[in-house]
Amino acid sequence: MLTSDQIIEKIKNPVSGDELQAGIDLQNVHKVHITGEGWEAKLNQLVGFESESDWDVRKQLTGPGTMKLAALILDNLNRWVTNQGTVKIIRFKQQEEQEPKFKEVLDQVWRGKPLEDFIRTFYKEAIYQEMNGFLLVTKPQINEIEGTQIREGIATPYDGKSALMPYLIFIAAEDVKDFYGVGDELEYLIFKIGEDEDSNPIYRVIDKDQDLIVSEENEKLTILIEKVNEVGYVPAIQVTNIAKKLVDDLTKTSPIDHVIPALNRYMQKDSDLIMQMVRHMYPKLAIVTTACKQCDGQGWNFDIDPKVRCTDCNGSGKTIPLSRDGVLGIPQYLDPDLSPYPGSPASYITPDNDSLRTAIDDLKDLYKEILYSATGDKNLIVEGLDTATENLINFKGLEDRIAEIVEMVESREEFIVIAVGDMHRDFSNAIEGVSVRYGRRMAIRGENEIMKEITAAKQAGMPISHIEALQRELIYARYKNNKVELERHLLLADLEPLNGYTVEEFSEMVGFVSAEDMKIKFNFNRI
Repeated sequence: MLTSDQIIEKIKNPVSGDELQAGIDLQNVHKVHITGEGWEAKLNQLVGFESESDWDVRKQLTGPGTMKLAALILDNLNRWVTNQGTVKIIRFKQQEEQEPKFKEVLDQVWRGKPLEDFIRTFYKEAIYQEMNGFLLVTKPQINEIEGTQIREGIATPYDGKSALMPYLIFIAAEDVKDFYGVGDELEYLIFKIGEDEDSNPIYRVIDKDQDLIVSEENEKLTILIEKVNEVGYVPAIQVTNIAKKLVDDLTKTSPIDHVIPALNRYMQKDSDLIMQMVRHMYPKLAIVTTACKQCDGQGWNFDIDPKVRCTDCNGSGKTIPLSRDGVLGIPQYLDPDLSPYPGSPASYITPDNDSLRTAIDDLKDLYKEILYSATGDKNLIVEGLDTATENLINFKGLEDRIAEIVEMVESREEFIVIAVGDMHRDFSNAIEGVSVRYGRRMAIRGENEIMKEITAAKQAGMPISHIEALQRELIYARYKNNKVELERHLLLADLEPLNGYTVEEFSEMVGFVSAEDMKIKFNFNRI
């Protein structure tokens, strides 16, 4: 149990302060590419090559160029949300009676909505943006004087008898003052929840024995609310369990941590390419000039006392030697101490086409490398595939990446369910076990699997519409990576009579099909 002196010391000198700050910095880098927050700070000015005005133009014209790439990566990594074969089981001592009642509790555990909503909306995004935050299961605060319970700042009537409904809140890493734990088990958690009328910080302190609300002023602690921790452990867990460092598991990161440096490089290269394109479309004119005859190249004339800007050259001291007919006149010989001008008298300075093509190709290659490294799905970057088997093999890498992610998701969801049960008066000793298992396999099948299902469906006498739907799925599996052939065969499937049935099967339907359809079916068989 933490004493008052220990709490003050941990607030003053957090044990995990450095790890928390490292985690916050890591989250901010992720957000640059996912939400675009703080992207300008990640761009680098090319010192010695880029003027301040060019730098301002770069910031105006470019943007967080990695957001689209990051969205594609997360869309694929988050496919576990809709995986087939997900099983969630909660075992109770009195299953039939307690299971439906506990479901009512879970149906309002996250902002008045079910736990599934939390997992499918907030949590799947927090994995990549708020990795060092905490998920805390807590109960409403009772105001006995007013007869209300306060949940997430909202007061509702409370009769003083019914069981309080536990709920889930998210604590951002920026609000955490200190914590310590081994693995997923926390020793204590201290986080800021607000300020008093004198602007003194108010903290909530939770360890295995107590749950306190305290205020701190001039290194003096005042306990505002003191309660016993009924569950016997800190009912909080970090958003992810992926440690940034091998020997330190306090700072957590995301499943795409390894591609963050490449995303930084991609964003810089994307910005450079945009500037190259701008300079290509709006080139700078370079032209030979001569000294202004009015001011002798000085840019100004003397009056009585002040300097007066030359009106002929507008202070530049240079003029373009144009004749009345618009011809650029260049003297054959320059001054004795100068050599003749070696180049053309006027030209545009612009990036050449070869440089642009090289930059575009380099950006495309980096795009593919990041996409494959983050997802493991080679299907996202290949130009075409020969067989459905190759498609399944290439897809295996993504399944492995997702399997690692769902193990973490399962552990967090099981922890939340157990903590909610332990904290609820009616279920504190009722839950015997919790098992959450998300499907590991993506909803993609090969040709052989689909063909076997078509045969089984025919033997079982399934409707023609079902057979035709399976046939369209077979076409998609065969030609998924060949857009032209895919569109062609889908169009033919719409025209072919009883698509999905062979000519032999079609001929057995004599009396139900016309002779004209039989001819058409036979001709389709020759395609």
